[in-house]
Amino acid sequence: MPSFFKRPLDETGVSFSEIYPKLLELSIVQSDCPIHEDCDASCDGQPSLHEPLKQYYWIHEMSGFKPRTQPKLLAPDTVCHDEAWLAAQNFESFQYTSIESTKARIRLLIIKPANFKKDVLECEIIDACLDDVTSYAALSYCWGAPYFDHKIVCNGKMMAVTSNLHDALKRYREDYEGHKESLLWVDALCINQADLIERNEQVRLMHRIYSQAVNVNVDLGHVDRSWLPGFVLLSKLDMAHEIETEKAKAGLGPPLTGEQLFEEYDFPRQEDLVWQLYIRVLASPWFSRAWVVQEIVVARNATIRFGPFSFRWQKINTSLETIKQLGVSPLIFIMRDPSLDSTMSVSLMNATKLRRLRHEYHNGRQPLSLLEAMTRTRDFHASDPRDKIIAVLGLAYARPNMKEKTDETLFQADYTLSTESVYCNFAAHLAQYGYAAQIIDLAGMEGRAPELKELPSWVPDWAPRREENNFIRFGRTENVSYHATADSVSYMELSSRSDRNHQRVLGMEGDQIDIIAQVTPSFDPDRNRSEHKSRTRVLLEWHLGARALVSSGITKNQLHPDYIDIDDAFARTIIANDLLDANFGDSDPSRPSPITNPKESYRLAIPSSVDDVIPMGQRSLLMDSDEDVRRSAVSTFYFQAIAACGCRRFAITQRGYMGLVPSLTQPGDTIALILGSSVPFVLRPNPPTRHVQGKETTKLIGDAYIHGIMDGEGMDFDSFAPQMIYMN
Repeated sequence: MPSFFKRPLDETGVSFSEIYPKLLELSIVQSDCPIHEDCDASCDGQPSLHEPLKQYYWIHEMSGFKPRTQPKLLAPDTVCHDEAWLAAQNFESFQYTSIESTKARIRLLIIKPANFKKDVLECEIIDACLDDVTSYAALSYCWGAPYFDHKIVCNGKMMAVTSNLHDALKRYREDYEGHKESLLWVDALCINQADLIERNEQVRLMHRIYSQAVNVNVDLGHVDRSWLPGFVLLSKLDMAHEIETEKAKAGLGPPLTGEQLFEEYDFPRQEDLVWQLYIRVLASPWFSRAWVVQEIVVARNATIRFGPFSFRWQKINTSLETIKQLGVSPLIFIMRDPSLDSTMSVSLMNATKLRRLRHEYHNGRQPLSLLEAMTRTRDFHASDPRDKIIAVLGLAYARPNMKEKTDETLFQADYTLSTESVYCNFAAHLAQYGYAAQIIDLAGMEGRAPELKELPSWVPDWAPRREENNFIRFGRTENVSYHATADSVSYMELSSRSDRNHQRVLGMEGDQIDIIAQVTPSFDPDRNRSEHKSRTRVLLEWHLGARALVSSGITKNQLHPDYIDIDDAFARTIIANDLLDANFGDSDPSRPSPITNPKESYRLAIPSSVDDVIPMGQRSLLMDSDEDVRRSAVSTFYFQAIAACGCRRFAITQRGYMGLVPSLTQPGDTIALILGSSVPFVLRPNPPTRHVQGKETTKLIGDAYIHGIMDGEGMDFDSFAPQMIYMN
């Protein structure tokens, strides 16, 4: 029996798989008139619809498709308001008037319709009260570079905007189902960005603004019609999900396997390049922007505009769900496309995070705490690093119709303060509400931006950087739980700094139990970019240095006697003993296989010399079409080692323990257990000249994995005596 997509629709023998892409293309062609706005491209007198396809429009009408058949009719003397027209008008510059933000007043935009595509954007800005306005939309887009090189007309005056905003508003205006003369909220225009006090007040309303909007219009930027095959695949994935969901509700047989889904819906095989087209929508820079988290998570309804393509947000969710059921990893398609860099993989992961956060928000999950909101959105970027905090404040303890908030959410960021002050005040706020142990899991000197050199070492730097894509925080891993201080609780002190209005020194109970004796160079997984080496070779070179330290320790009898099987201990160390077996099961075919024998997986995954030739050194497993190899425990070990060792040194301590420590670690640094924390930390004692208020202080270098003391063993040392450890 032919698959669903290959079955004939009628007596002509035309199949769904033949007609569906053409219908989707027609929905795009209708806006292809190069001259007129809101035109079906039949203005030249030629019919715009293919007559043989008209009978199949019921397929599109089921999903709300409304074909247009009339051309744009204009009076012969209609003037094109293009850039030449604009230059001749000699408009004054637009000036904002004050707005009463404390009374929930906002500005809203009215985009005026246009006759020609070249017409300059013209709009009006009006004041409104959130308590009274009943219907408006909101725009979500990627701000891009701060070059204000485009001009629009606002309230009869000139305003400069960025190219990204200009293009997004143009696409909004030309949408054939567009909201002509409707109200639109756009952050860059509806907030006077030059007025810091107004910015402070208006961003506190943004949760309400986006949650009350009837629709959030997500603009992912430009793409041309060559993305059509990707759009078709996205739509097929969405349709398959809807059909299979309805079949499951009706009890019509067991769920289809991945292979059966491929056959039933005629999906292209993984090797087909159309998958790389599909993935480009998820690799859009929009998915890397911090502000979009709140904008899309709280939205009641959302639609996406990607170049000339429009579709509902739900298609992102359903397509990812179908891909999961197919047993395919979207990351494979990014790795196969050399035009997509590693930041695209972060955008892809962020797309998954947004999907989960939105689902939780609208389906009754307990509200996020401030710290959880921050940690789950850490990979999102912001051009202003203060926005890393400000952009997610509205998510914490906020739900539809939820008016009461705890004191924890009373933190208010301030654009009049420096980034260092905002970050420090935020960390102190969280510490005072019992999150000190979780904060230091995310802090340390490792990976800190140079411009934040004055930031206390215990205060997290929330701004993500490229190298952090390979820097795992051991205390925040999801697949394995460590208990280095056996679930103890620490007493916390905060002392204030005399010259700034924020806390500088954090004191917590703990003890420094060991000293770093030897370290390897740092492992940088991305060094292959600059040195043209394979990632496998970079890992191998680092690994050989680590093995040399271990061999030297064996020869000199310096390793801890608890290491009965040195090879097993070493294998577990370089993957931080994360065997990937905590949350994975056979029900998800896209999950990697757990590591059941670390020593054996290590032997097969990591070459013993640079001259060895094994599958790992010959090719990237992400490129391998052999599903059994790609998902094997050997593959899992290889990638776990890449992740766990990234931006870290291998270390041997004076007590003979081996571990993974931050790349800034030096011999002489100490290993400390801080009560209430799940992992050990590397500290560096400050010289007496750097003591604060007579207290001996340390710098927090970062968290560590020390094999043999991750389950509370260090607290059993005879020398362990908790005392206050002060970090600045």
